[in-house]
Amino acid sequence: MDEKERYPNFRALMNIIESHMTTDGVSIPVAEDLKEAKERLEETKRSLFQNEIILNELQDIVLEHHARKNRESVSVEELQVHEMLQEALRNADAKCYLRISWTEEDAKSGNIFGLTEEKLGHKESKKRNIQQILQQYFVPDVEQRLKERCIKLMKLWDSKTEGESDGLSLAKAAKLPMMVENEVKKISDMRKELKKEEGHYRKLVLNYQKELKEYMVNLEELVRKYPIDSQIDNTKTTAEWLEAKCEALQLKIKVLHCQLLKDTYTKETLAALRKIRELLERAMTESRIELAKLEQNLSIYESFGSGFDSLVKEYARLTAEIDNRKWALAELERTQKVEGFPRD
Repeated sequence: MDEKERYPNFRALMNIIESHMTTDGVSIPVAEDLKEAKERLEETKRSLFQNEIILNELQDIVLEHHARKNRESVSVEELQVHEMLQEALRNADAKCYLRISWTEEDAKSGNIFGLTEEKLGHKESKKRNIQQILQQYFVPDVEQRLKERCIKLMKLWDSKTEGESDGLSLAKAAKLPMMVENEVKKISDMRKELKKEEGHYRKLVLNYQKELKEYMVNLEELVRKYPIDSQIDNTKTTAEWLEAKCEALQLKIKVLHCQLLKDTYTKETLAALRKIRELLERAMTESRIELAKLEQNLSIYESFGSGFDSLVKEYARLTAEIDNRKWALAELERTQKVEGFPRD
């Protein structure tokens, strides 16, 4: 049974609560007051930011005037006007500090250390005259500066307006706050959507992990319950087949080796190899005889001593020739061992 059917008065109670509260759980009068306070706060912030922008422009004008004054000469009128501007900025800055109070009485009177706003300002007639002069002199300059900044800001926001006229760029810049607000709202909506999708994907990941764990447990139970005997037998059979195949390959290699020896050493080849062997043995015998003679001669020359240059040269020649003979004998013996000529 539905909750509304079980408790029929519950729906009526909820309707009464909805008429007195918002969806956030705040009463309607409090929500209206909060909305009005937010609007007033936004208006105050907007006014503060506007004044701050104008103040920054005026301070830039003062700094530029000081820099230009140091480089070149300026008129007396310009000096007087800029001094009036600097004095007005200093008085305005001081008045802001007077509004900072620690007691309620000081806050109402705007009095700190005996200073008041009246003491920092001029008389009403002189004040109006100064304001009129400053407005006539600086308002066009400030407006032109703000226009240039708006155009630069618009071109920075939209690079497509780079080649457009200043008037068209300025007209588009008037809509820039709304465009920025829409873009911020769009980004905020995208972030909310991303958070929702992130939460959804996290739930999916958790569900998938849970299901995978369950599947792994089930698979482990199936493996333990039903061992794969046929797979073990198949593996054994495959191993025996591979072993038999390896033995067959070894026997085949031996047969090919014997066939190669048979094809290499035919009757004609054996006869030629015997002749080559006889020649090599004859050459080895002659080399041994020659080596013995050379060694005998060498021993004779060595007995004479080292006093005779001619004997020394002959000794060196014989030594080199003995070394060559020894190398030739070694090569012949190595060739005989490598070739493996059959004996008679």
